[in-house]
Amino acid sequence: MVENKISAEIDEVTLNKILDNLDEATNLIPMLTSLSVKQRIENCKMGEGSVVFVKGSHQQAVDDDNLRPPYVDLAEMKKDINYDAALNQIEIKITKLAERVSDTRIVVGSEAMNAALAIYNYIKMCVKQNIPGAKSAYDQLKTRFMYKKHDDIATPPLQV
Repeated sequence: MVENKISAEIDEVTLNKILDNLDEATNLIPMLTSLSVKQRIENCKMGEGSVVFVKGSHQQAVDDDNLRPPYVDLAEMKKDINYDAALNQIEIKITKLAERVSDTRIVVGSEAMNAALAIYNYIKMCVKQNIPGAKSAYDQLKTRFMYKKHDDIATPPLQV
């Protein structure tokens, strides 16, 4: 018997509600942007360790006008600091959700794959016993395990 740890379904109405809520949440976040790989590399990054530095720099410039370069807009800097803090909270929740969704997909995908392998192995046995329809079913499914050649280099079948 193939082990089944998760037995669940998401009906179409619930799936659409989830997707709509995710779209709504996305639309509530102002000014989301996308970066190219090059832009990701080029942008200065503010990690967790830099938050104290950024806030401290802002506070020093607020406290002493002589320490603020005239080209730095402190109001905009404060908005950036606050927006980053809010986005950080959102990112933490989204990351936790994404990890749980990914982990659940691994489990249900493994369950489905194990069931498929059990069926495939049973079909192979049926082929050996000349069960009608088994050969065509086997021929359809066996491509999953066939070697592929790329530039005269044979690559092994995908591992399961």
